[in-house]
Amino acid sequence: MDLNQVWMFVVSYIGIFLLGWLIIQFLSNGFFSKFMKVKASRGKLTLVKVHGISDTYYRAGHINETELRFKDRQKKSRMITVGRGDTYRAIGVNCIDIEDSKNCITRPDGETVAGFDAVKIDNLMVRCLTKPNITNKKDQMKIALLFILILGAVAIVGYLVYTQTAEVKILQSAVKELVKVGNV
Repeated sequence: MDLNQVWMFVVSYIGIFLLGWLIIQFLSNGFFSKFMKVKASRGKLTLVKVHGISDTYYRAGHINETELRFKDRQKKSRMITVGRGDTYRAIGVNCIDIEDSKNCITRPDGETVAGFDAVKIDNLMVRCLTKPNITNKKDQMKIALLFILILGAVAIVGYLVYTQTAEVKILQSAVKELVKVGNV
């Protein structure tokens, strides 16, 4: 068996594996890759089953204390408060169901727990973190006056250094003249 045949076997097996993976992903509606990610995390992640208006999709989420964090289809980070009894164990992983239209958790017994508007809260957090520090006109005027004062002080110091330099040059020329007169 030569090297070309070995490469052909390797490429064909990789192609068969990728084709099988794509078929599984298509038939499971993206469930398989998310399930494998949650299973590989060994309990650190939770499988989030998001029930939309027309379909259901899956995401890997992280529960931190009492908050579930995951990314939706638009890749926006969402956060929902979870309580005792909201998660359940299925297929060897922790799972949680989310009702997307109501933005709430659906418990295993069918009861829904009201959530809050995660997109609105996320937008408010971004606005708080990126807002300018100065919103008061008085503070803006104080900073502008301080800037003008500092600029004026720098100009005065520059002028004094310039005039001092000119005076030193005059003194140097006077000393040179005195030295010439003394040497003659």
